[in-house]
Amino acid sequence: MATPSSTSITVRVQAKGGKFLADDIGGAEVTIHDAQTGERLGGGLALGTDSGNLSDLYSSSASLSAIVTPPASPGGTPSVWWLSPDTATSGLVAGLEISRPTLLAITAFGPLGGLQSAHRVTTTQWIVPGQSVDQGPGKLTRA
Repeated sequence: MATPSSTSITVRVQAKGGKFLADDIGGAEVTIHDAQTGERLGGGLALGTDSGNLSDLYSSSASLSAIVTPPASPGGTPSVWWLSPDTATSGLVAGLEISRPTLLAITAFGPLGGLQSAHRVTTTQWIVPGQSVDQGPGKLTRA
C-alpha cells in the first residue's frame, strides 16, 4: 500500500448568484469525505474577512459562475461580473492524508450568520496525492 501524502485543498463557498461567504455573514461549515468509502477526511469553518473581487473581465482564477446584476434603469442592460479570490478571501484550507487518487465529497452549509437563508450543498472533486488544489477552478499545483 502507498504511503499517505499530505495534500492541501482550499474550499471556498460561494452564494448562488453572489460572492464567497465571509465573516460578515458567518461563513460556512465544510465537511470533506471520501466519496467512495464515506470516511471523513477533514473539515471546519470557511471564514475570512474578504468575499472576493468583482471584475467585468474574466480571469483564470475566477469562479465558474458569473454574477448578473439587474440594469441600473428600466430598459437598461444587466451587468455581468466575474468573482475572483485573493489571498484574504474567505475559505477553508484542509490538509488531507491520502495515498491514492480520491474522489472527495465536499459538503458546505451556510451562511451560518443567516440560518433563515442557509442551504446545504455537496460537490465532488478528484484529488491526487501530492497535487494541491488551492488555486482558481481547475488549477493544480504540485507539492
